[in-house]
Amino acid sequence: MKLRSLTVALSFSLLAVQLVAPIASAKERWITLGEDDGFRYSVDTSSLQRKGSFAWYWVHLVSVKSEPKSVQMLMYVSTDCRNGSSRLRQLTLFDEKGKPVDSQEPGDAGPLSNNLPPPLIRYVCRQR
Repeated sequence: MKLRSLTVALSFSLLAVQLVAPIASAKERWITLGEDDGFRYSVDTSSLQRKGSFAWYWVHLVSVKSEPKSVQMLMYVSTDCRNGSSRLRQLTLFDEKGKPVDSQEPGDAGPLSNNLPPPLIRYVCRQR
């Protein structure tokens, strides 16, 4: 019975690695595009995909303010390059030590926004 438990645990561990690997891939290529509203923002250029007029990509936001405590956000976003509106697809919040404290995956039901920094929108929409 111990062997069966170990096999099940190992299978779940491998599945978890497979699910997380695309997010934390060694192929990530983050470039910092600037600061806006108290956050430094970067985009993973290896995640950037164009589907028609839409750009899909990972964004990393890091608080540049020392107070309150440093906050980080990792977001998967789609942007309509025709009008600059963006939809939050996935979000993970991290504390000041880099530990995940909240995660959401609203997908197609994610909120629409025009609040992402214009240089970020311009960058992702110019990529092909």
